[in-house]
Amino acid sequence: MGRIIKNCRWWIPGLVVLSLLLPISGVDAVPISVGDLINFSNGPGNTAGGEFIISSLNGTFDPFTSFCIETNEYINFSSEFKVDSISTAAYNGGSGGGTPDPLDPRTAYLYYMFATNQLSGYDYGDATLRIADANSLQLAIWYLEGEITTLTDAQALAWIAEAEAAGWTDLGNVRVLNISYANPGTLAQSQLVLVPEPSTLLLLGAGLLGVGVLGRKKFRRKD
Repeated sequence: MGRIIKNCRWWIPGLVVLSLLLPISGVDAVPISVGDLINFSNGPGNTAGGEFIISSLNGTFDPFTSFCIETNEYINFSSEFKVDSISTAAYNGGSGGGTPDPLDPRTAYLYYMFATNQLSGYDYGDATLRIADANSLQLAIWYLEGEITTLTDAQALAWIAEAEAAGWTDLGNVRVLNISYANPGTLAQSQLVLVPEPSTLLLLGAGLLGVGVLGRKKFRRKD
């Protein structure tokens, strides 16, 4: 009587595909989605802006740190919020800008460098120094977004000069979270987020498809 022998080598190419994909996926990117419920807690900084800590009430992503891009909309740390859109512009222009108000590529550069722990001179460790740096970065963002028109903070000006020298002409994978109070739905302060790059998602989908195809166990009958 014949025996069924399983060819177990099917999984090796699949693991190779995944191993090739893993370094591409950004560990700092946030898998947040429209409709997600979130809340805020206060981080370092005392400008009435960021750092803010954003947490998922759906359990879909780990908490991440953000900054706001408007000066005339607000959040409440005891409230719940809903993500209305993830886009390249804020719904409202805030104190300056149009409606919608496109995100400045220089802001995107600064937030990307911050979120990936690469922003020069930003103290991510010392609690006291981080407060000052959070204030400076928030002021730089507000200035670039037209929310404030004068700026004397030396560190903020230095980061703006760095952003201009970087020469970004697009937003990379930085996006605007347009949010509202979950109840009654009033618009709240738009925030910055680092999202997975579309190319990463496409590659991941292709990789998982490849794993599925390669994962079909092959059988052969040996007499």
